[in-house]
Amino acid sequence: MTKNPVKLARWGFGFTLIELLIVVAVVVLLGSIAWPAWQTQKTAASEGLLVANIQSMALFQEDYRIRHGRYATDLVDRHAIATRIGWQPKHDDHTHYSIDAGDGKEYQVHAKSADGHSVCIRMPAVERCERL
Repeated sequence: MTKNPVKLARWGFGFTLIELLIVVAVVVLLGSIAWPAWQTQKTAASEGLLVANIQSMALFQEDYRIRHGRYATDLVDRHAIATRIGWQPKHDDHTHYSIDAGDGKEYQVHAKSADGHSVCIRMPAVERCERL
């Protein structure tokens, strides 16, 4: 008794439509679970980079304070910051940095990345600014 090779080739191999739909449903389910976690990690990484840059700026501010007796304030962009205290981020990531006007005893640094994440830190206490 030989088996019909045409029948084997036609029905014996491959996946059914139900099997493919189940696989697609599982992939969609896993993706919907992983997406929010990935977005949270991406936001935390972006804000972490901003905080690290602000902390590196603090070293230049301390040097400025030692030389001039006060912190540099009222610096509206990266060019003004670089000119006054000498700080520049390592990479041009199109982030906007500014240092608010103040009395020179403390200062607030605002950083806003190109993708919309923003951080405000009050220095030298290294505290997050109060949200308005």
